[in-house]
Amino acid sequence: MHDLAAEWETSGPAALKIMAREEPGNFVKVVAALLPKEFTIEDNRLAELSDDELEILINELRGRIRIAIVEHAGGGEDSATHH
Repeated sequence: MHDLAAEWETSGPAALKIMAREEPGNFVKVVAALLPKEFTIEDNRLAELSDDELEILINELRGRIRIAIVEHAGGGEDSATHH
């Protein structure tokens, strides 16, 4: 294992660059094989909010989304700089 680790330190980055360029499909397979099959996300911040607080938050987000849609569709300043 020590020899493998030493060779990886020397040749690994260059080998990955070559593989990504010449065999992108296999490169993606290698990356996918290294990633965990499942992710567990534990975020309880919303669980601590009351129903009323959640409703306020949802309505605020809906308002922001509406504004963003109108600005994007209406050719607002932001949409002109993104195209």
